[in-house]
Amino acid sequence: MINSNKIKDSELENDCYIIAPGPSINQQDLTLLKGKNIMTIGGMYRHDIIQSLAIKYHILHKQTHHILPDFYTEKEVVKNLKELEKLLNRNTILIADIEDKELFMKYFLFTNNEIIWRKYSTPWDGFYFKDIDLEKTPAARFLTESAIYVALYLNFKNIFLLGMDMDSICNGIESYYDRKKVMGNIKPKKKNYYLKARKWDIEFKLEQTRYSVVKLKALYEFKKNIFNLNANANTHIDVLPKINYEDLVLKKKKKKKLIKNSKKDFIEVASRNFEVRDYRLLFSKFFSHAYNKVNELNKRNSKYIIYGNGSFGQMIYSFMQDSDVAFVDSSSDNMSNNIEIGQVYSNMNIKNMEYDYILISVLGREQEIMEFLINEIKVNKKRIIIF
Repeated sequence: MINSNKIKDSELENDCYIIAPGPSINQQDLTLLKGKNIMTIGGMYRHDIIQSLAIKYHILHKQTHHILPDFYTEKEVVKNLKELEKLLNRNTILIADIEDKELFMKYFLFTNNEIIWRKYSTPWDGFYFKDIDLEKTPAARFLTESAIYVALYLNFKNIFLLGMDMDSICNGIESYYDRKKVMGNIKPKKKNYYLKARKWDIEFKLEQTRYSVVKLKALYEFKKNIFNLNANANTHIDVLPKINYEDLVLKKKKKKKLIKNSKKDFIEVASRNFEVRDYRLLFSKFFSHAYNKVNELNKRNSKYIIYGNGSFGQMIYSFMQDSDVAFVDSSSDNMSNNIEIGQVYSNMNIKNMEYDYILISVLGREQEIMEFLINEIKVNKKRIIIF
């Protein structure tokens, strides 16, 4: 195991080529990357040519995330990892999730490889990156985001991307240079797993892609050293400067000139997500909105249930002293027909309570809680209020 702090800024003088499994790499001669610093992701290790190259870093998904009743069993996940271990060069450094450490130790996996443990923190907040820290890696929608984050942490001079097509919104839920090779022999037990269990329909894919594009813009702003080497002309990652792959690796033109010209030709469009960059301003706007809404509710002669007994829920309660208010929270097991103002009850106790409206105070989980209230508790959607 490698201490992540020891490798920070360790690649300052080197370039990095991140290879993702998008279909566009079928149009490129990857053997030209021999001798380069290569970083691969996911199932790219199964690529015939990649196996002949010296991969320096390989980025793994969180493996325990896939162990689900209708998806992969632990046995299947371990089988997949053992295949990777067999094909991977011993000199390749693995970047894996800290939550998988117990699984690796249990089955004595990758004992011959150095491992850097990455720790996902809270979801990315949509702001520019001020620092890169593997102990606080923001949750990623696509594995290439994690690869770029690692490359920035290692402080590579330039980061070049291949095969990051992001065209699954056009070509189905998954779009690879060779699906069978990338995914191996492990398949979900249920064909409709993605749609039924994870609700991965086109709306979800569009939202995922938008999130990833916005994040790419933020990662680029950190050092402005990330470049798109995709073969396809009309790439979905035109949010990055474009360089012709062959011109770069065959040295048809000087690298400095290629980089300079790509930045010169690049039309940088600021993301709408970056219009508000100051946390204090963002909080001020939200607080003002919430305060006005609570004041308006307090003027009504209504009974309220606040869903969530956290700090925001308590703040709402403090402004509603003139109203009949009680709490429900998933952490409470208090079930009763005798409801007292200000007391906390189980969220399953809602059926025993009189109320006009339910105020959801758990920020970031509004949709999840709303679905629970409507589907499980049979609450009328018109009686649910979010902030």
